[in-house]
Amino acid sequence: MESEKFWDARYREQPKSWGVDPNIFLSQIDLQGLSSSVDLAGGNGRNSLWLADQGLKAENVDISSVALEQFLERAEQRDISDKCLATQSDATTAKFQLTPELLVIAYLQIPASEFAKAFHNALAQVADGAKVFGVWHAVENLEDGYGGPPSKDVLVSKDQLEQLASEHSWKQLKIENRNREINTEDGVKIAIDVVLEGTLSS
Repeated sequence: MESEKFWDARYREQPKSWGVDPNIFLSQIDLQGLSSSVDLAGGNGRNSLWLADQGLKAENVDISSVALEQFLERAEQRDISDKCLATQSDATTAKFQLTPELLVIAYLQIPASEFAKAFHNALAQVADGAKVFGVWHAVENLEDGYGGPPSKDVLVSKDQLEQLASEHSWKQLKIENRNREINTEDGVKIAIDVVLEGTLSS
């Protein structure tokens, strides 16, 4: 699988590319009452590790075995191995070990048809009334923002998410573009993300 080889090499060469802190928007959501989470395409685990630190059972699902090894090593170093699970899988066909009360999809940037499969496959496996949090580089970021994939084919739009979300029943749902500050050698740059926050109907 070419993408597996690509990401294995990327994580071997640049294990600190995405840092250790959780996504800023994820860190702002209310976790009260939640006990389990799945982070789809979670890389080497910055979000899952943070969720485990907050007391949740955290399953990190990623295509790269190298990323997952790094995740489990970090969990051991932080003494939270008992709360961390690793599942190696392609995002479009992943079978979770947990039935999560929180689903996280952060920066899964793949072509639209594959993205739709991954989105629906993931939502089909969550607990009744689960929270869903997603964040992606928005299509607007290509011309007006900083960083992210250089191809529009793998960027995500608000309209795209609204269409996918419409195939599911929600108690509440919010999808919006948000600016995210990035500190660089040339000062603060602004990235444009599209963020989904919702609670599925029970």
